[in-house]
Amino acid sequence: MFSAGERFERFCENISRDICYENPTLLLINGDFVDFLAEPGARCWNPARAKDWLRELFGRQAFEPVLNGLRRFLSCDGAQLTIVLGNHDLELALTEVTETLTGMLANNDPLRRSRIETIFDGCGYRFQVGNAKALAAHGNETDGNNFTRFDELRRINYELRIHNESAFSDAWCPSAGAAFVVDAVNKVKRNLPFVDLLKPDEAAVSAIVTLAPQYLSLAQQLAEMKAASIVNDLRRPASELRFLSSGADVGPSAKPDRLAIERRATEYVRNPNLSPDDLIYGDWEGTLGVGEWISRLSNSATDLANEGISWIDKAGNWVGDQVDQSKRKFQLRALRSALHPYAAVNKLAQLSSSDEDLLKMVKGSYDVVFAGHTHARRFAQRRSPTSGKTLGWYINTGTWAGLMSVDHATLQNDDRFGELYDLLRQRDRNALQQSRWFRNECTVAVMQTGYAGCELSLKEVDEQGNLVDPELAGESNQAVIA
Repeated sequence: MFSAGERFERFCENISRDICYENPTLLLINGDFVDFLAEPGARCWNPARAKDWLRELFGRQAFEPVLNGLRRFLSCDGAQLTIVLGNHDLELALTEVTETLTGMLANNDPLRRSRIETIFDGCGYRFQVGNAKALAAHGNETDGNNFTRFDELRRINYELRIHNESAFSDAWCPSAGAAFVVDAVNKVKRNLPFVDLLKPDEAAVSAIVTLAPQYLSLAQQLAEMKAASIVNDLRRPASELRFLSSGADVGPSAKPDRLAIERRATEYVRNPNLSPDDLIYGDWEGTLGVGEWISRLSNSATDLANEGISWIDKAGNWVGDQVDQSKRKFQLRALRSALHPYAAVNKLAQLSSSDEDLLKMVKGSYDVVFAGHTHARRFAQRRSPTSGKTLGWYINTGTWAGLMSVDHATLQNDDRFGELYDLLRQRDRNALQQSRWFRNECTVAVMQTGYAGCELSLKEVDEQGNLVDPELAGESNQAVIA
């Protein structure tokens, strides 16, 4: 939202014109309203700084239009603003931080404050439009790397509110994913800013290691994150059995610990017969390509969680030296392999495993399930995993933060891909955002009553703040729930 603040302000202005008691409007922000993990000096969990960070955020030029737009919206009779907790803004759930947030949004006006609802308990938000029932969940509920232990969060909130201190809070790390962002991603993005635009983290790490092999340690940290998530999931309490968990049932959720989650590297790294070219770009079965290796290491975390990792430290410098001596064409080929997944998952109806896991968790009879978290917009029918029966609709509203989109034409054209390769190696975020591969979707899901029932659509907000249909290749972004 920081990269499209003025657009958001115009959007709020436009929707505010028609709001009244007879025509009420709910504006739902479905998690990660702010990103505390991206702040300078960020820690996995920092309640002591959260209020000051929040005030600083609202005072920044990039965020000022967002604040102005929401205040304009809240000034209308019939307006309701609902904010769901994400996994990058967990400190908002603390009582004092919540009060700071709502006070600033309402400009300390009691009437406007009454129009704000915060859903910070991890249970999602239920609402109804006409006869259509909906559930909004951020989407990290079934993400083992980023799952939040809300029982632990409630304990911290209680102790800070009642006792004004919490040793439990001082030692808490919300998730392995939070540790990965703070300890690894934040350090890399200073030199390779595209890491903020490429999702998921596994593919971004593949691209980073391909372009800058000195960051091979990221692969180790990514694998440690996944292994920590697996170990913690096995320790989850009975009350969390329906979810993936990021923490142990006794004591604070643990930050990834090298001693606890050691594992070995793959047999490929141990093979002394590999040539430099084979290492950079090789056959999957017989040699080790950089992009393939990162993916393999990540996906093998379950099997490797209890094994040693001493080989990866020995291999890191060697891999970097060999890559530095190699030809550009091999690095290009490895980068192609790393980026290929992005060209394959841009269809609205093509659900990722994260989308499918969330839908499996939701057992309620909802006509629509909304999510975010993955940054990938989706509009698809919900189907029973057993019978295939249609259950309703699923919408992922993607992100307002901007994404890099790599199409098949770029991957298949040597000149164009070479241009992308050179772009990704730059440190200039503005150049990335002005390139042909950047897209700022600013997606909004709309539910409204119509003549035939509840009308459901996935829209984009244009520069003027108007809702428009996204450019889609024959895909549907609309439905009616009778």
